[in-house]
Amino acid sequence: MQSQSNFQFKNYTSCSHDEQSRILQCRNDTVIRKWMSNSEPIKKEDHLNFIESLKSTTKQKYYAVFYEGIYIATINIHYTTDEICERGIYIIPEYQGKGAHKNDGIGFFI
Repeated sequence: MQSQSNFQFKNYTSCSHDEQSRILQCRNDTVIRKWMSNSEPIKKEDHLNFIESLKSTTKQKYYAVFYEGIYIATINIHYTTDEICERGIYIIPEYQGKGAHKNDGIGFFI
């Protein structure tokens, strides 16, 4: 896990089962999923299979972002070529607009 100040960035593949469940719960929240390319709820089995698949790819990286030990966001990086990548980010609804991301590490990604 990498950390910067009060932020910690934890690869999805290193997250505990409880953390993975929390990530899925937040991703399936209607406030979050309406912005996703696939806006349908994701089943737990599919979510866990996706996380397992991340172990064998260098093209995608997903990180759970913790602020003072609390899961607040997800950041992902998808390498479309060796020179180009796309990033995605969402802040879970109860922390949107709270300002923590503006003060430190996560602001770099926004």
